[in-house]
Amino acid sequence: MSKILAIGRIGALLANTMKEYGEYDVFTFSQDEDANVTLPDLSNPEEYEEFDCDLKPYVRWLDKKKGSKLYCTICGGDLETAMSLRLLQLAAHKNIEVLYVRPDTDSLSGYGKLHERTLYSVLQEYARSALFSRTWLFSYLAIERTLGSDLSILEYDKTIIDVVARAICSIDLYRSGKKVPIKSTISQPYDIDRIATISIVNVKESIWVDLHPLRLIKERELHYAFPTQDIQQNGKTILEIARNQDKAATPEEGVPWALETSYAIYETEHETPFAYAVLLSSEIQNEDEV
Repeated sequence: MSKILAIGRIGALLANTMKEYGEYDVFTFSQDEDANVTLPDLSNPEEYEEFDCDLKPYVRWLDKKKGSKLYCTICGGDLETAMSLRLLQLAAHKNIEVLYVRPDTDSLSGYGKLHERTLYSVLQEYARSALFSRTWLFSYLAIERTLGSDLSILEYDKTIIDVVARAICSIDLYRSGKKVPIKSTISQPYDIDRIATISIVNVKESIWVDLHPLRLIKERELHYAFPTQDIQQNGKTILEIARNQDKAATPEEGVPWALETSYAIYETEHETPFAYAVLLSSEIQNEDEV
């Protein structure tokens, strides 16, 4: 069972939504009364960075033997996330993967905008320096554009975060080995490719919807799920669909490396096929690219 350190309101929402789709052990720092550590409402990131609270329950939770992987769910729009680096330093012995949800930065105040910009950059730098195993990037604006008229303003955060949770939990299921592929060409990614996002793939129309724009992609891992009937009756067509993605893998202009694409095929009880793609890069993403 993986652990999730959730910091801030949106981080807690993402962690608790992930629990609806998989088995996770969650520890939360937020202003909610039901958080493991309830934080006060402070006025700026510096106050949270210096805020003194009892971290012994958190350290005990970290040391419980429930696997080495630790997800950290945070959104740069929550000022409480100024505590994140201090909390993650205490988890340095864990295999840390950060799930960073980038807010609409135009909606942030001066303090908030500066804090988000710094956090967005530093979390990627930590991954690139191998202090984290991976930093996953997700964007409110990118996801909002994909939902279109289906997005209710009354459940705005919940709807956006549900897209992220379903995507990462699906990939987590595939990576854990609990779901065995019928066929797979996926191998261990290059160690340097630690900046990631997920794309939702419309299999029939071959339309990709990135949950965060990613520049200078070096690797793509496609995880296809096909109904049992399709696998039994249309095996050759399924293989052609998966293999043809290699032909569509064209690197950006001026990029000196080839874009590598691998795939895995799984059986699903759903009536229609679907796919998630993990996109990997070794490059720090610029703050103005969302």
